[in-house]
This record gives sequence, structure tokens and C-alpha cells, in this order.
Amino acid sequence: RNGSETALLELRRLVNIPVTQPVELVSTVLASSDSLPEVDLVAVQAQVAERASVAAAEASVSVRREAVRVFRADRYPALHFSMSYGGQAFPSGTFPSYSDFRKDWTASLSLSMPLFDGGRTRGLVQPAQAELMRAEAQLQQAREAVEIDVEQARSELTRARALVAARRQTVTQASRAQQLASVRFANGIAASIEVSDARLALQQARVNEAQATRDYLLAIAGLERALGRPVPLQAARQRVAAGGAAQ
Repeated sequence: RNGSETALLELRRLVNIPVTQPVELVSTVLASSDSLPEVDLVAVQAQVAERASVAAAEASVSVRREAVRVFRADRYPALHFSMSYGGQAFPSGTFPSYSDFRKDWTASLSLSMPLFDGGRTRGLVQPAQAELMRAEAQLQQAREAVEIDVEQARSELTRARALVAARRQTVTQASRAQQLASVRFANGIAASIEVSDARLALQQARVNEAQATRDYLLAIAGLERALGRPVPLQAARQRVAAGGAAQ
């Protein structure tokens, strides 16, 4: 009961609602593991992760590369062009008139070439190149970290799906054992404790199935987080229909 109340408190925190507000779960996804969505792992394999950390590292590399180009540009000749247009007044009286203004237009074109700057350009380019190399290394590390996260999330999803299938078989076997124990007790060849043990085993198997189902849904969420995008899902009813057609 305490675990259930703690989970509800965490849910209220995540959806940003008051702690005292009643919450009712309407989803029936945990009612049966047969209704679980199936992840298309083939499509997931072809997807490229879109993580904010990788995008930020790529932007940093672009900025550092442009900085190197800017500092290297100081080694090349520079062409400057400037132009000014105005007027000067030469009044014949106290106040100038419009006819007293003389138009003045000047333009200049200059070419400059650095011959010796005391190593200033080299001193600017080398730190910029070092920053670029560090940004590229950080980008590579970010990509490798994302690839590892995706592979771990995909492996966790496969493990969780296999666990759900195993728990489902355990529930089937426990249900059959409980039925046999009830039949044996009804015929007087089994004690009531055997029926109670079988019923307890069935309840525990159902609890384990619910926990495995929860782990599977969390594994789907973890894979989506690792990829940075929703994963392609196949509806359960499509799998059931396909299975029925195959049979």
C-alpha cells in the first residue's frame, strides 16, 4: 500500500498537479500482457538518434571550425573600399543658402598585405585549432555515448519482452495447477492447504506478470529517450489477427 501511494505521489509530481488531488488510472494496459504494444526493432535499428547533446556538440564543432577560418583569414591580403558623399558650405553672407553648398564625393580603394605580424596570426590560429580538436573529440564521445545508450535500451527491451513471455507462461501453469488442486480437493484426494498453496502461487505469478509488464513499458520509454524520438509500435490486435491467420 505504501508503494502504491508513493507511486501516485510521484505521478502527481510528474504531471504537475496538487498532491491532494484525487487520481484515477483509466488505462488497462497492465490488465493483460497480451495487449502490450510490440516494438518494430528492425525500424528502430535503421533510426538515427536525435539527442540534444549530439546536436549541441555538432554546433560547437561548427562554431570552432568557423573561428579557425576567421583567424586564418588574417594571413591573406585584404581589399578595402570606402566612399563618402557630403557637402560643404561657403556662404557669401551671414547665413549660407542652398546655392552656397558645394558637393563633395570621395572614394578610396586600398589593398593591404600582412608581411610580418610578430606571430600574432599563428598565435590565434593554434589555440583555435586546439579548441576545434577538443570539440570534435567531445562530439565523438557524445555519439559513442548515445550509441551505447541505444544499444543498452534495445537489449533491455528484448530482455523485458522475453521476461513478459516467461511470466505469462508461469501464470498459465499456475492457473492450471490451481484448477487441478481444486478438482483433487473436490474429489477428496487433496487437502485444503494444497488448494490454498496453488491459489497463492497463482496470485504471485500474476503479480510477477504485472511487474514484468511494467518493466517492458519502462523499457519502451527508455528506448524512446535514448533515441530522442518515439519508436514505431505495432498494435496488439494486429499481432493477434496475424497469429490467428497463421494458425
